[in-house]
Amino acid sequence: MHPFLKILLFILTLLLTSVAGSWYLVYMTMVLLFLALIKHKKFIYVLLRMRWLFIVIVLVYAWNTPGELILNFPIYFAPSYEGLVLGLNQLMRILIALSVLHLLLSMNNKQEIITGIYLWLLPFKFLGL
Repeated sequence: MHPFLKILLFILTLLLTSVAGSWYLVYMTMVLLFLALIKHKKFIYVLLRMRWLFIVIVLVYAWNTPGELILNFPIYFAPSYEGLVLGLNQLMRILIALSVLHLLLSMNNKQEIITGIYLWLLPFKFLGL
């Protein structure tokens, strides 16, 4: 497959995640994480290095989104159900983006990626950029 099409699929996957529902995000996350881990075992290290970002995103969404509070939470400040769902959705979107980017970079060498980016930026030549 041409690098131009691979970059197009990357962009379309990211656009799909912005409009997909929660269950579609769960399925996409499972499939793409599985493919990325099969393609390259070192992807787990990428995820481990990003763990603090994942934790902070979920916590910020959970405690800063108004909504129904989770009952029987052990501390006085309880997160909201809506915030927890939004935080997990955002986490899945980031995991999908990382997985697809890892697959894109592992399937192409540097020259193919530069060729694909060049072809994507070629229409801007006519605008003088």
